[in-house]
Amino acid sequence: MREIRVLVCDQMASVRDTFARIFVLRKDFDVAAKAGSLAELLEGLPGSNADVVLTCIDLPDAQGAEVVRAIRERAPGTKVVAYGADPAVRRSVIEAGASDYLQGASFRLETLADMMHAAVAGPKTLDLTEPAPAEQA
Repeated sequence: MREIRVLVCDQMASVRDTFARIFVLRKDFDVAAKAGSLAELLEGLPGSNADVVLTCIDLPDAQGAEVVRAIRERAPGTKVVAYGADPAVRRSVIEAGASDYLQGASFRLETLADMMHAAVAGPKTLDLTEPAPAEQA
């Protein structure tokens, strides 16, 4: 199995660094780049060769579906897995092109890894009437 190249985007450096450290420990992911805003993400995306962007949807320069739309416009072949605290934005984020949305601050790493593997594997139909995955660690 080849490594999935991930671009991690969150306005908080500590969150970006935590995700990066977690991905380094796994053999199936490689951190291609990190960004703290949508502008940084869009600037670094083309050169990162990322397979998937893991992004918070509450960035200093964009929020919600706007984040996903901008990524998909810049790099249509790059998958997006978004996360945030607001369950109400799930539908709009998915409709904007995210492969999945992880809601909540506490979740299992395996849930995130499964979402990212599924995103790279190809399209799937999400049931938008079901709540977003949110698990307690």
